[in-house]
Amino acid sequence: MTIRKYLLGVGLVLSTAFSAYFAGGSGAQRAVQPAPGVDMEYQIGAILYQQKAAEYRALAYQAYNLARWQLDADLDKHNAKKLPKDQRKLPRAIVVDIDETVLDNSPSNAYAAKNDLPFNVKDWYAWGEMRKAKAVPGAVDFLNYSVSKGVKVFYISNRDEVQRQATIDKLR
Repeated sequence: MTIRKYLLGVGLVLSTAFSAYFAGGSGAQRAVQPAPGVDMEYQIGAILYQQKAAEYRALAYQAYNLARWQLDADLDKHNAKKLPKDQRKLPRAIVVDIDETVLDNSPSNAYAAKNDLPFNVKDWYAWGEMRKAKAVPGAVDFLNYSVSKGVKVFYISNRDEVQRQATIDKLR
């Protein structure tokens, strides 16, 4: 084995151990064990993808740009022939889900994953009360554009009633 291969092998082992330690934290720091069957590495990977990957941001912008093009086509009557005649002149509306469509809750998910905490309502409510969720890339521009074109926007959610005001405040 050449010295180069040896050094590359040692470097690979050390970098793997280093990244595993910092991605999952040291075993001594974990006070709460994850629920049986929960793949924390998968969750951490998903959270990092949502928070750091340029691809995620590009896909979010792409989805909202496509929605804008479809809205423009609809408003320009390009889609009118696909609708029954009695529906062609009805006002237009857009219905969007709030969580992970308009608001990015990945910081809450990251906190739970970092601390090996399962989902719980108390922490979810506390996250909502902080009003720190940011918008999914492209969401604000698309929804503001839609409203500027006279389209009504309806937000749906499975959030509990106690979260209503905090959610409305954040959406504003």
